[in-house]
Order: sequence, then C-alpha cells, then structure tokens
Amino acid sequence: MLQWLSFLVAIPALIAVSGCKPSVDPTYPVRGSVTFDGTPIAEGQIYWMDQVTAVLDVALPIQNGKYQGFAREGTWRVEIHAYRDGGTQSPMPEMPPEPVRIDYIPAKYGSESELTASIKADGANEFHFDLTSAGPPDEAG
Repeated sequence: MLQWLSFLVAIPALIAVSGCKPSVDPTYPVRGSVTFDGTPIAEGQIYWMDQVTAVLDVALPIQNGKYQGFAREGTWRVEIHAYRDGGTQSPMPEMPPEPVRIDYIPAKYGSESELTASIKADGANEFHFDLTSAGPPDEAG
C-alpha cells in the first residue's frame, strides 16, 4: 500500500519537474535566443507563466544561448533563470558541504519579470531576449 501511495505522489511531482503538464490544448513550436550583457547564456531555464495566476505552464532549457520546445497558444509572462557556482555550504554543521548555485539573472527578468511572449498557432513563435544587468527589460522580438 505504501508503494502505491508513493507512486501516486511521484506522478504529479515528475510532471511538475519535467516542465509540462497534461493538456488537451494543442502546443506549437517555440524557439529563440537569450543573452545576458551581450553573452549567450550557457545554461539556464526559460519559463512560460500564466499572466493571471503566475502558474508555470512550460519550462524550457537554455543551452548555449538557445532554447526550443513547445508551448500553448496565448500571451505568457516569461521568466529567465541561469545559475553559476557559488562555492559550497553546509546545511548543518555535522553535514558535508554541498554546492551552492546562484541565479545571476536579475529579478526583473526572473521572479519580477514583465517580459511577455505571444504564442500564435499560425506564427513563427521565435523570441529573442537580450537581457542586461542595468536598465529596463528589453522586449522580445
């Protein structure tokens, strides 16, 4: 019984971690590029968030400044995250140190992002985000 319960709990967790959720809505190809201060982001994530509920709809990996995947039609709030090594830290004195990762993208492009992208069934759905460490957010083009 405990194994069955663990299985039922694991399914939604796996779906959430994979960046997708069951949906009957059709999805469309989306792709683009992301730079930070003129340099392509080596590794990161781009999130397509519901503008009203702020619920994550799709998470796509960024590799070498590029991303691609599928998203549902609509206008989405876009969050961008990228991490770098922040050394190590012990969660508790008796535990070994663990790597610390720091999100180096400013919150104005992450948790406080006002970036948007409109996915269209008949559109090219290619969005480029040129992020800077200073100044207002650049728009997707």
